[in-house]
Amino acid sequence: MNDPAQNHRQLRAASEAMRSRQRIGSGGALLAATCVGCAHVLEHDIPNWLRVTLYCAAPVIVLLAQVPFLLSACPKCKGRYHKIDSIFRKADNPAPCACCGFQINKHIPRYG
Repeated sequence: MNDPAQNHRQLRAASEAMRSRQRIGSGGALLAATCVGCAHVLEHDIPNWLRVTLYCAAPVIVLLAQVPFLLSACPKCKGRYHKIDSIFRKADNPAPCACCGFQINKHIPRYG
């Protein structure tokens, strides 16, 4: 049947996976901003092909870093847990599920 300890472990694992993916997504946004900034600041000091490559790499980096976070599944309804604005929230305080309103932090006991 439903083992509370197993349910607790699954929620903890899902929560930690979401936090990890959110950190990767935030790091990807920072890396993309760095690429654009370098391409802009070093506009006259680097070859044109490198500048274009940096500008083109930025959106690809953002997509590759943030898509796994945005596609995280809700442990309750199995729908998409996050909306696009969730990437800007603190990893320790995630928003409720976009589909069913489930709040992963409120359903994980602190000790257990």
